[in-house]
Amino acid sequence: MTAPAPPPLRPVAAFDVDGTLSRRDTLLPFLQRLCGTQRLGRALAAKGMALSRMAVGRADRDAVKDALLVRLLAGRDAEEVAAAGEAYAEFLADHGRLRPDTCHRLDEHRAAGHRVVLVSASPEVYLGPLGRRLGVDAVLASGLEIGADGRLTGRLAGRNCRGPEKV
Repeated sequence: MTAPAPPPLRPVAAFDVDGTLSRRDTLLPFLQRLCGTQRLGRALAAKGMALSRMAVGRADRDAVKDALLVRLLAGRDAEEVAAAGEAYAEFLADHGRLRPDTCHRLDEHRAAGHRVVLVSASPEVYLGPLGRRLGVDAVLASGLEIGADGRLTGRLAGRNCRGPEKV
């Protein structure tokens, strides 16, 4: 008796989000909508030197992102942030924030039966809902850690999905 043949392999089309699917970075506008312009501005000003060092390759991007997220997200109710993520995904999809040419390519891959995946260092809290709106098969993104009290710790749940972590 022979074993059944494995299912045929499906090609995978992986799409980066920030600057590829979207017209620009999505994290800072999300944080602005969630926390407000003044709070985001104060957090960025407090991290000004680290951001400057990061821009010239002299500071660890992941550490700077972690510090900013802790400052802005620690203690926030996870359900409120999830609702804000849903609303932000709707905003991205419905208000011209996505590149039409890239959306067209995504649709072509989906129509061809390929497995379509969004891959990004941005938070899953809004990329998951965006992926569902776009009909993709999976989203690989940075998760936000939730404490036992249902509040965000401000830290990432796992590693930042950037560079080699995307693979």
